[in-house]
Amino acid sequence: MIESAPSGRAASRRRRAAAVVAAFVALTALLTFPLSVGPATRALPLSADTRLFLWTLSWDVHALTHQPLHLFDANIFHPEPRTLAYSEHLVGSAVIGAPFLLATDNPVLALNVAVLLSCVLSGAGTFLLARQLGIGPLGAFVAGVIFAFAPPRFTRLAQLHLATVQWIPFCLAFVHAYLARGRRRDLLAAIAFFTLQSLTSGHGGLFLLLALLALGGYLLVRRGLPPLRTLGRDVGIAGLLLLALNLPFLVPYFRVQRELGLRRTLGAVYDWVPNAASLLASPTHVDQALLSLVPPLERAVADAKAYMFPGWLTLLLVAALVVGRARRGPRTRSGRAPPDPARRPGAAHLARMRPPRLRAPGCPAASRRGRPGRRR
Repeated sequence: MIESAPSGRAASRRRRAAAVVAAFVALTALLTFPLSVGPATRALPLSADTRLFLWTLSWDVHALTHQPLHLFDANIFHPEPRTLAYSEHLVGSAVIGAPFLLATDNPVLALNVAVLLSCVLSGAGTFLLARQLGIGPLGAFVAGVIFAFAPPRFTRLAQLHLATVQWIPFCLAFVHAYLARGRRRDLLAAIAFFTLQSLTSGHGGLFLLLALLALGGYLLVRRGLPPLRTLGRDVGIAGLLLLALNLPFLVPYFRVQRELGLRRTLGAVYDWVPNAASLLASPTHVDQALLSLVPPLERAVADAKAYMFPGWLTLLLVAALVVGRARRGPRTRSGRAPPDPARRPGAAHLARMRPPRLRAPGCPAASRRGRPGRRR
């Protein structure tokens, strides 16, 4: 039985997607070893954040299965209400970890599943985003490796609310798909991933919102935004309902902020703002070894307030990709070199047969395409 071309392409895309996911599963298992081989018995550093997230996931699963309408009335700081809003609610990660927690009563396993899955999905989502932007398969895979495993994100695995940003690239990929094709389903998928990211990590939802606003501003300047009427029609009731899912999880935070007078000014967060040394700081063994070769630089990096260095492997992968692209020349979206029209069968013959362009006295010149004298 001969497979049709469209179904053959769809099968090829599914196989490629499966191969990409399998590759990121393997990389996650390798780069998170030994956590990956003992997720039920090992944990990332048991800091105050880790203990908080273990409790948060346990409470979320308990509340969602017993009293979902009182999710934010957590069992801390009794009798204060809405105490879950004192920190991230992590509902998106709790849904992922719930089957493991309910089956084993092991919050460490639930936490590690959410953390490890964030690496796989971050890589796969970035691959999808890069392909949507026209990058070839190899470049898209490199982009996925960078986003999933570069030190600025990878070293945050112990902070679940900062590690679980895996839905950001999926949302952006479907936004670009909608802009390219105008399909309503792509816009609804983007809205769904935005809501999913917001429910998984409030920080990640805010990062995604800023990215969308920046993209919207760029398109506005370039006049690439669809008409507002078209956007409103495509969002429709379904899109509004998807966005409305955020409201029950936002209102408790505003109520707690008003009731307790919680405020955070720029001055209050100054101690957490990365400094210049942070751009060279990374906890990896390779980075530490290289910095030790330059003592003045090592002393300067010791004062870093955050790990912002993208990693030597990241820089090497980008350099290799840039050099390889320069040597191979331009590529199509599939990663192949664009066909040379002059080498097509019969191209030279057709060029020789092309009739000369004629111009009648007193008539405008004929354009290359369209009717004579018509400008395009």
